Amino acid sequence: MKVLKFTAFLMAWLCFSPVQVFSQKIASGSYYQEVSQKIDLPLNAGLDVVKLFKHGNTIKAITSHGIFYNQKDKWTGQPYVSGIINATADNSQTVWMNNDKTIWSEKGERIPNPPRTHGRQSITSTHWIDNNTLLAGTTHGLYSWNGTWEKVTTFSDIKINAITQDNEGIIWIAADEGLWQKNQAYGWTWIK
Repeated sequence: MKVLKFTAFLMAWLCFSPVQVFSQKIASGSYYQEVSQKIDLPLNAGLDVVKLFKHGNTIKAITSHGIFYNQKDKWTGQPYVSGIINATADNSQTVWMNNDKTIWSEKGERIPNPPRTHGRQSITSTHWIDNNTLLAGTTHGLYSWNGTWEKVTTFSDIKINAITQDNEGIIWIAADEGLWQKNQAYGWTWIK
């Protein structure tokens, strides 16, 4: 109780005290800012840019409505569906997109969704680890696609936020319950 009273007194004193407790002075002088240019997307692209990829001289902009290509300051592309929340590129630089229901490539190929173990399980992240294996993080675990879906039991009910792979081939998983990696040095088991 004494701690609560002291905290209330301290907060009131800091808010209403005539003494300036915290101050910050900005040094005078010249400040330089990089010159920027506004880049307009096609009208049907929307403004919610989810991810960018560079493939040769082409920039691929994935928005919540589809994939759009910029080459020599000229945009092409058409909207697919709305609600795209994530995208990844495979080893051939083909972009794969997903909303919370479907995974498909810019070439029109489709992969069925991982089996739903919970009512509104959503795909939160995807990453190709080789030519045949796609990892899909969901709100209820991690799945591996290699022609069929297999649930990775290490992450049975954990929300997966991001998946990446470093130059040494180590796979990193960011989740609500921490950070994991899969490393050949540990026999390709998941370590936290």
